[in-house]
Amino acid sequence: MLSERSNGLRWYLETFIDAQANDIAGRNVIYLLDEPGASLHVNAQRELLSLFQHLSEKGNQVVYTTHSPYMLDLQTDGVHRIRAVVKNSEGYTYIYKTAYDARISPDSQQDTLAPIINAIGMNLNDTFGPAKDKLNIVTEGMSDYIYLCTMAKVLGIDTERYAILPSVGASNCINICSILHGWGCRYIALFDYDTAGVKTGGEYLRKDMMFEYKAQYCYLADISQEDVEKKTYKDSPYMIEDVVTREEISRYCSETNTSSTIGKTLMAKLMSNAIESGGYQVGKECESNFAALFNRIFSYFDK
Repeated sequence: MLSERSNGLRWYLETFIDAQANDIAGRNVIYLLDEPGASLHVNAQRELLSLFQHLSEKGNQVVYTTHSPYMLDLQTDGVHRIRAVVKNSEGYTYIYKTAYDARISPDSQQDTLAPIINAIGMNLNDTFGPAKDKLNIVTEGMSDYIYLCTMAKVLGIDTERYAILPSVGASNCINICSILHGWGCRYIALFDYDTAGVKTGGEYLRKDMMFEYKAQYCYLADISQEDVEKKTYKDSPYMIEDVVTREEISRYCSETNTSSTIGKTLMAKLMSNAIESGGYQVGKECESNFAALFNRIFSYFDK
């Protein structure tokens, strides 16, 4: 009897029957699901993500809420698709565009992982985010994270080798690295080669925390410690847009009619979405720059 079956199976049958009754085959549908993983065991929740991916590949959209870490498809989508839903002390509900918004957890702003962990009902004792069996690459910002994730897919880099963790500024990278260090994880902080990346990032790690350059941190630019001491970053800064190349970004804006004045993170997201969907193909220089960057990062751990 259906009444004797699990809530998960009954939910699935209800959804299937509703879809059939409304004859949605061949139409684009937006599915809005409230905690679809409830009452499902871990493997079933992961299978549900495969179903959602299948639906989205057919031209549909799936938006769902969850408190389960197993319902976060971080390997495929990354954290930039997650929207944190938080109820404040007055009972009002807010949806944040990024799960790393400091307003989500004002008491834990120094820990970039805390807001999303709290938002899904976990705590820092739970296993989440960092990987003990991979190289954790800590980026200085969300745009760095998005570009690196996308270009790693383009280059076919084995996802078993790395995990990319975004931060919100050079100083926050230090906090994440401290956590990873304490947990015994392999990691490297990746900083922009500019004033902030050097002064509040790399040089702080080197001088105040005794971290080793090209072992526990590095820069997007392949420079020497002597270059840092000569402060070449003041005249020749190098950021993620330089890895992508400014010409590549201009070409993307021109071909897709995208305004060049939108924010860095939105530009990274739109461009990466276009690359992954096959709507835009990056040039050889961009591919070569990222291939060299990944090879350099991995080389520090292959010695």
